[in-house]
Amino acid sequence: MPVRAAGDQRAYADGLGTQHHGDALHDSHNIAAGCRPARGGFLLPRLRPRECFQAAKNRVAAWSSTKSVATSAGTATTGPWLYASHSDQGLGGLSARFHDHLRARPGHPHRSRPVVLNTWEAVYFDHDLDRLTHLADLGAEVGVERFVLDDGWFRHRRDDRSGLGDWYVDETVWPSGLRPLIDHVRAPGMEFGLWVEPEMVNPDSDLARAHPEWILATGGRTPADRRSQQVLDLTHPEAYAYILERLDDLLTEYDIAYLKWDHNRELVDAGHSPSGEPAVHRQTLAVYALLDELRARHPGLEIESCSSGGGRVDLAILERTDRVWASDCNDALERQSINRWTGLLLPPELVGSHIGAARSHTTGRTHDLAFRAGTALFGHLGIEWDLTRASESERAELAHWVSLHKQLRSLLHTGRVVRVDHADPALWAHGVVSHDRTEAVFALTSVATPVAAHPGTLRLPGASTPTPPTACARCPRPTRSPAWNAEPPSCAPRTASPCPAASWNTSASRSPTSTPNNSSCSTSRVAEPPPRGSKAGKTGGPGRWAAGTVPLTPCYAASGRRPSSSVPTTRLYAGRPKAGPTSGTQSSRTSRAVSAVLGNVRPQNAEDHAEGQCLGAVRLLT
Repeated sequence: MPVRAAGDQRAYADGLGTQHHGDALHDSHNIAAGCRPARGGFLLPRLRPRECFQAAKNRVAAWSSTKSVATSAGTATTGPWLYASHSDQGLGGLSARFHDHLRARPGHPHRSRPVVLNTWEAVYFDHDLDRLTHLADLGAEVGVERFVLDDGWFRHRRDDRSGLGDWYVDETVWPSGLRPLIDHVRAPGMEFGLWVEPEMVNPDSDLARAHPEWILATGGRTPADRRSQQVLDLTHPEAYAYILERLDDLLTEYDIAYLKWDHNRELVDAGHSPSGEPAVHRQTLAVYALLDELRARHPGLEIESCSSGGGRVDLAILERTDRVWASDCNDALERQSINRWTGLLLPPELVGSHIGAARSHTTGRTHDLAFRAGTALFGHLGIEWDLTRASESERAELAHWVSLHKQLRSLLHTGRVVRVDHADPALWAHGVVSHDRTEAVFALTSVATPVAAHPGTLRLPGASTPTPPTACARCPRPTRSPAWNAEPPSCAPRTASPCPAASWNTSASRSPTSTPNNSSCSTSRVAEPPPRGSKAGKTGGPGRWAAGTVPLTPCYAASGRRPSSSVPTTRLYAGRPKAGPTSGTQSSRTSRAVSAVLGNVRPQNAEDHAEGQCLGAVRLLT
């Protein structure tokens, strides 16, 4: 099996060599990983280089032994590539190499990723032209750029138990076809997308009744149903031709820019009829051929690998698709973990990340809009929400989040992803730093009850060493308004001892706090966050989020100690600061999640405060 080494010359050409030590996975530790194009990947921590090398070979051999391909005498077969990389900068460095590799592909999407509105959690199977056009209008108002009609548009598809395989527009639901909806979507400039699941068939369908032999099966039996569906055997030339013809006709007749390509069940007893011989390998190649042919016939067509949410996220499918749907669970708290680990392999622009309704339809949890939007902000942003049921204020706040994403999109989808190891496992920090290290955006999220009442300061990696402003002294007090304010910051000498807690001016002008003898600091563009939305829960803290780009030559510090109740501080509600006294305990003591802006950046290789350098630091404000 051939192996390609992604990274520098320290990666072994025929395996993986590394060692990992310590608890900090994301930074400054040797680590290696491999990824099979056809199915998942593996991590090899805490092994000596040669142990890791042998472990990699053993895992590849074990995987290959379960995926046998029969060949006749005198013939050869080519197995899938294994991509491997090594880094002495922890998971962050390892991830960066895979991201760079994927972004360097000729077929990698390079235009701005359009903001998506997907109809599934808004209407499910209840397709109605008036309702959908109203939804499209509201989507356009909040900044949507691509409207995707999900499951339910084709014949006999009034629930998930029938119709798969009958890829004709349902005349009873769409008497004039899809054109009225598509024309309405296209009028304000949005693209139109369509959901399909071409590899599947319902037994209750015209296709299955006409061609039962086109179902993958072996042993003289039909595999157990999964979601009331079976797998269509595309190794039958006639079945392949039928699916190609139906999809090609739809793409030719209608102005469809995007296919959401689903795949909602496993391949079990996957034999080719009538002999029952194993067909998974040939089925996979047939799917690749189908995708390649459709893209060749329709240049510019984009395809999402949905696959029940994360069921087919690999390098081979990514050669033929433009993004993946990481999970059908759209709960923002779950998505924090899902996006975090999916992002080890995939850069953010390839991972669909949507803002759902307040109450998740998969978990039943409720989160406020700030947290849902802050979680989705970093990926390929979308909306999975019935906006006709959202209030006017919610839609206005959503529009601000979409606008913020568009402002940050060029940074989020080209920069280096950074993850920060925190001593408290309940606090996760991540961000994106531009390649010239002049701009960054970070998020700090509490995914559980923090161990400590106050998280203290947090060191953010990725910045270059600044030239310290001469006027700055040890432990300078913050002298500017938060990072989302457009006014340029200033740097001031130390005027008080000890360094007090952050005190940001929250007047209408939002001007920096006035201090004498200011010296200039380098700045970067900043983004206005959404206005204050509805308050968080009764505890006052969960579900908050704010973001803004910040200078990476910083000169502000916020105290790492807990401020006294008499010191004014800043409360964050969906990104808008509000002055108020601090409480004696941190407000994020619930199972819900809270994110807060990281207003300044401390350079990775900056010296300590005792050296008199003007440093940026961050506190989680109550």
